[in-house]
Amino acid sequence: MKEQLDALLLTSKEEYKLSEIMEELKEEIEGLDELGYEGTHEMTLIIDREWKWMTRIYFDAESDKEKHDCKYNINVDTKTGQVDSIRIREDSYRRKKEFKEFDTRTIMGGFYGLEETLFKIYARKSKIEIDEDEVEIKFSNPEYE
Repeated sequence: MKEQLDALLLTSKEEYKLSEIMEELKEEIEGLDELGYEGTHEMTLIIDREWKWMTRIYFDAESDKEKHDCKYNINVDTKTGQVDSIRIREDSYRRKKEFKEFDTRTIMGGFYGLEETLFKIYARKSKIEIDEDEVEIKFSNPEYE
């Protein structure tokens, strides 16, 4: 297990941009290559700055989601920019993987795609730059770009 963890952390960075994370989320969009010439798909991104000490970022590959229905939620310390917690909804019954404490079973189960990136961010206590003006949330069929 230590080798797996070390391998993951060797490829992690000190800082990630929200635009990078959202670009990786694009891989979860189903049927993007089936959209017509003028068809588009819009992902959900909600940035909640309600509290001075915490910025909450909710996002999902599906469009028009309410913040608490989004698959992903990252809480970022406003002062330091470091990730405080990450939640991943597993299904429609609101079961979650919460990246606050990692047990052996979770780590041994492995991470893939965006989940792997989010694990790296949390485990290394990376910072997230909230570059919301650079985030693309609307996509079309790559064949027509």
